[in-house]
Amino acid sequence: VIASNVAGCTPDLVIDQWNGFVVPAADSRKLAAAMEKLVRRPELSLLMGKRSLAHIQAYSPEACAAGIATAAKRAVVD
Repeated sequence: VIASNVAGCTPDLVIDQWNGFVVPAADSRKLAAAMEKLVRRPELSLLMGKRSLAHIQAYSPEACAAGIATAAKRAVVD
């Protein structure tokens, strides 16, 4: 994953240097550097892909529904 630091999903989905790269918006040099790292190191790309797959498991429709239900229950109790 290569994502901009201004994309709304980036803080939730990308851990810089762990499962992808976060680059500043409009910084073509850093974008190119991140792309080059993944092209030159296919094992890094594979590792980051596996980490991303594991990381997004928490973002399933079921997890989303459970989070909404928990928030609603807390709102009623509080």
